[in-house]
Amino acid sequence: MPASSEPSSRSSERPVAIVTPSLAGQGAERKALYIAAGLLERGHGVDLLLHRMLCHYPEEVPEGVRIFFVSGRGDERTRSALDRVPVIPRPLVPDPLPRRVRYPRLAAAGRLPRRQLALLASSRLPRWAASIAGYMDRERPRALLAMNVLATAAAAMASNLARQQARTVATLHEPLRRRQLDRARRSYPWADAVVGVSRGVTGEFAKIPGLASGSVHTVYNPIFAEFIVRKSLEPVDHPWLDRTGTPLVVAIGKLIERKGFATLLHAFARLLARRRARMIVLGEGRLRSSLVSLADRLGVARQVDFPGFVENPYAFLAKADLFVLSSRNEALPTALIEAMVCGCPVVSTDCDFGPREILEGGRHGPLVPVGDPDALAAAMLAVLDEPQRHEALRDRAGFFDAARAVDRYEELLLGPAGAAARPA
Repeated sequence: MPASSEPSSRSSERPVAIVTPSLAGQGAERKALYIAAGLLERGHGVDLLLHRMLCHYPEEVPEGVRIFFVSGRGDERTRSALDRVPVIPRPLVPDPLPRRVRYPRLAAAGRLPRRQLALLASSRLPRWAASIAGYMDRERPRALLAMNVLATAAAAMASNLARQQARTVATLHEPLRRRQLDRARRSYPWADAVVGVSRGVTGEFAKIPGLASGSVHTVYNPIFAEFIVRKSLEPVDHPWLDRTGTPLVVAIGKLIERKGFATLLHAFARLLARRRARMIVLGEGRLRSSLVSLADRLGVARQVDFPGFVENPYAFLAKADLFVLSSRNEALPTALIEAMVCGCPVVSTDCDFGPREILEGGRHGPLVPVGDPDALAAAMLAVLDEPQRHEALRDRAGFFDAARAVDRYEELLLGPAGAAARPA
């Protein structure tokens, strides 16, 4: 990312604060860093407000950002890896917690329902919210950007506690699951603007009553193509990346049910009945052991490798013959775009939401029904036989360039006048 190698001098203006539970994982957390890098490049001060000091990619944290976190424990390996970044372990939490730590809409109505009180008492959300409120009073940020449902709930509570207020933009990076709906309905209407990362995700806001007219926006996740291309050229140690003629399939994602890796393994077994191939699945998760066992039962264990989480998946994508997204649902699957940046041919399930938008209805890669291993295997075989042109894939990925996304976030957070009057 540009700001990590050539940081701008930190603005003397009040900062923009980005609220996210941690910097672990590949989804909204990584996008928080991309947005931070873009805002820093434009001369704005940026703070990250974390619940837990955990980061899977410390080298991508831009210089110039400050990190505040609630948990005094933190992760020592992360802290030592971020020695170039000012990490500020200030709890900023009143003790005892104020009784008005609650969702603003409910505060006006009096006591919280007993079920909701039990939910909050059993979680760490109120302590994180009180910490954010303390930060707001002491640092007086210009705006808050909440990166998911949990962060939005914490920011909403913090707004009810803080004496200083800030414009807030709340984002949604995934379809709303049933257990998230209650929290989302109580917190998103409080935000000044809400952002869905694809048109499909923006449609999820229809489930949340009370959103102000004109407050709903679609902003595609930012992609730093130059950074991805640079990382893709780095050496990577894996015996299957030697380009010896056996086609290589790569998949990336957390090893959980909604990523559909069981379907992918069944499809890959069908593909091997037609031609030789190998597959690398990058990611960690609770289904790892069951997926390894499934590969063994299907007779493909010797052709499938599960290396776990890797800091640089782009070096794998640049050397792969095919990237496959097998998800049951998504929001805007960034890995699909990143594969296209690397010039890697792609196949995807036609899941809600994002792949159809990215691939323009199948123009840039096949879309197959969710959970259909026969259709997925047929599409994989077709693309291996006739791959998409690398240049066309890269051109389409350019539509998701970071500059366009950061421009929109800058305007939503600071307003047109604030975005225009960037610090020198």
